Amino acid sequence: ISLDNLEHQIETNGFYRELRRGYPGAIITLLVRPDVYPLVELCPYVNAVLPFMPYYTAPLNWFDEAVSFCHKYLWQRKFSCCYVLRCGDDLHYESLLAYLSGAADRIGYAGAPGDFLLTKSVLNLQEPMGMLERSLYLLRAAGYKIGAVQNEIWFDDKDLAEAKRILHGFSCGRRMLSIATVDQRNLGDLYDKFLPEDTCLVVLDELPVDIKNDLLQHGFTFKDLHNLANLRVGCAVLTLVSGHVGGKSIWQQLARILGVEILNVGH
Repeated sequence: ISLDNLEHQIETNGFYRELRRGYPGAIITLLVRPDVYPLVELCPYVNAVLPFMPYYTAPLNWFDEAVSFCHKYLWQRKFSCCYVLRCGDDLHYESLLAYLSGAADRIGYAGAPGDFLLTKSVLNLQEPMGMLERSLYLLRAAGYKIGAVQNEIWFDDKDLAEAKRILHGFSCGRRMLSIATVDQRNLGDLYDKFLPEDTCLVVLDELPVDIKNDLLQHGFTFKDLHNLANLRVGCAVLTLVSGHVGGKSIWQQLARILGVEILNVGH
C-alpha cells in the first residue's frame, strides 16, 4: 500500500523491484492514489495496480468506502502479506486499510496512530535516509537482501512514439532542453551556458509570464507542454532532450532517475 503523493511515489518506485526479488513467485498487487496510477501502471514487477483515493476528512465515510473497496477488489485475492510504505503520520489510514485487506501479515513502520493494526512494526531509524532507502529497510527488516538502491520509471513504445510526434520538427537540429520550476533570478546560469541560436526549450510545467517574457527577450524559443495530460509521455520527452533546467520539482526528480543532465536554476 502506497497512498503517498506523486512526489513521494517517484522516490519509492525501486521498492517494487526489490520486493519482486524477495518474492519471485508471488502475486503482487500495488495500491496507489488515482493520480499516481499512470506512473506505476506499467510497473513490470507487480501483477496488478489498483487505484484507491485516500480521504483526509470524514473517516466514517472513508471506512464505508474502504470496506466496499476491499470487498470488491481485495478480499477475493486472499493476500498473505501486506507492506505499508508510509513512514510517519498515517494520514490516509493505510494501516487500517492493510487490516481490512485481509492480509495475515501486515508490515510497516512503527509510530503511526494505526501501527497496532500491523503484525510487524519496524522501528523508524533516526539516521538520515532517503525515501527509497527507508522503504527498502522494511524488506531488510524482514530478512531480505537488497540488490540495488535505485528508482525506475516505466513507459512504453506508444508513450515514446507520442513524445517523438509532439517534438517532431521543433528542434531543427538545435539542442533541446526541458525546463520546469525555475527562478527568474537564476536564469543567468542558463544564459551563460547556452546560446539561443543552438538551444530550444521544452516547457514541462506552467511558467510565470515574466519568466516566459525573459526567455523570449533573450532569444529562446520554447514548446509549451505544461498541459500534457499523460505523465508517461512527459517521461518519454525527458529521454529525448539533452538536459533539464529547473529547480526542485517532479520533473527534476524524473530527469535524475532517467539519467538526464540537470542544470539547477530553481530557488
